[in-house]
Amino acid sequence: MPFVTRVIYAVCLIVLVTAVPAQRVFGPDIEDCDRAIDQNPKDVEAYRNRASAYCRYGEYDRALADLTMAIELKPTDAWAYEERAGVYERIGDHTRAVADFSKAIELDPNIAFVYQERARVYEAMGDHTRAVADYTKAIELSPEDYVPYSNRGLLYDAIGAHDRALTDFNKALELDPKGYYRYASRGRVYLHMADYDRAIADFDRALAADPNDFTAYENRIVAQCSKAIALNPKDAAAYNNRGLAYKELADPDKREYDQAIADFCKAIELDPRLAPAYYNRGNAYVDKGDYDKAIVDLTKCIGLQPDYAGAYLGRGIAYRRKGDSDSAIADLAKAIKLDPNGAPAYHHRGDAYLEKRDYDKAIADLNRAIALFPEGLDAVTSRGLAYLAKGNYGRAAADFTKSLHMSPESPDVYYHRAVAWFHMKKYENAWVDVDQCLELGGTPDPKFVEELREASGKQE
Repeated sequence: MPFVTRVIYAVCLIVLVTAVPAQRVFGPDIEDCDRAIDQNPKDVEAYRNRASAYCRYGEYDRALADLTMAIELKPTDAWAYEERAGVYERIGDHTRAVADFSKAIELDPNIAFVYQERARVYEAMGDHTRAVADYTKAIELSPEDYVPYSNRGLLYDAIGAHDRALTDFNKALELDPKGYYRYASRGRVYLHMADYDRAIADFDRALAADPNDFTAYENRIVAQCSKAIALNPKDAAAYNNRGLAYKELADPDKREYDQAIADFCKAIELDPRLAPAYYNRGNAYVDKGDYDKAIVDLTKCIGLQPDYAGAYLGRGIAYRRKGDSDSAIADLAKAIKLDPNGAPAYHHRGDAYLEKRDYDKAIADLNRAIALFPEGLDAVTSRGLAYLAKGNYGRAAADFTKSLHMSPESPDVYYHRAVAWFHMKKYENAWVDVDQCLELGGTPDPKFVEELREASGKQE
């Protein structure tokens, strides 16, 4: 079986492809630096500029090589060390990043910005003492700069030094009164200090400046619910609503997410028949990947409120992620019966049919999901995968193109469209998409790239 046939099954199962050592094609920014270095192999600025360009392409090894050469040519260049430290930070090599930032400081101890950068790395390493010291040094060198006050305030708040955090945010706002997002940061400090009225006032200021500040909005809900709980510790609805706000604010692996689950648990303890609390905790477990607990909670929610379409949707998603497509389809069908205009249920059932390789039913459901919610990026991409698996390459390419219009930074979608172009014998288009996939950090399968080379007669 040719590889391009086999790849369809991987695509329809939404399996990530493996890496390919394909040759990169770079833009004129790299070419200009190449010419400068050819003309003068000791041009330090050219190496630094090329390193910066390599970083834009995600070519960090090449960037490091160029910055190392710049340092060899000019060992007293503090900025070359600073830039190399920045690359090390990007790739997660914090030890080398600290070493290079320290060398830059040794060469020029009066650059406040470098202390701030090193502080950020110390934070990532959990070395809060050194991070605070570096922010403090940056403030000493640049006392009119609000940024290190703000960053030190965030760190103080994170480690529980709320009084110091409050002092820093007050100073940052004094230096930059128009920095409205810092009102939201100070509001979180007040929230952590249980000063709910001042917290709400600061979140209101942030929202007055930017009504779309989602974080300030959710934090205001947290403050309002916390105030309600302080007034009535047995208010189950307040715990449930605060948990929902915490859930919206955090990623599943963050501390606030566990706090959300704790609030849902407290709501259930106070009111064991509060269906929304089981629903919210079940969905939180789905997000954390604890599908068995999610199914238990969502089943309890359904028992308390049998017409709760969202509970069937959540349980269907949990079943699907567990690999039980049949149970998922049954629950999603129930969700659709209860809420015929709910796009997510059609979308997830379409994905379940896609995983079962029932492409016609998948396409029918995904058509309905898209009709109900045309901006549904994932549904459009899934339909493209279904068309690709069916061999309808023109429609697959059209869906992938639509998906990329909505989100142009998806390397996998470029790769899937390249496969569609290949089958349509539009090899130049396929190469363009393979290159774009690579530029965005994607990893096309080397076997597909080899077949594309053979079919197109192109070696790069």
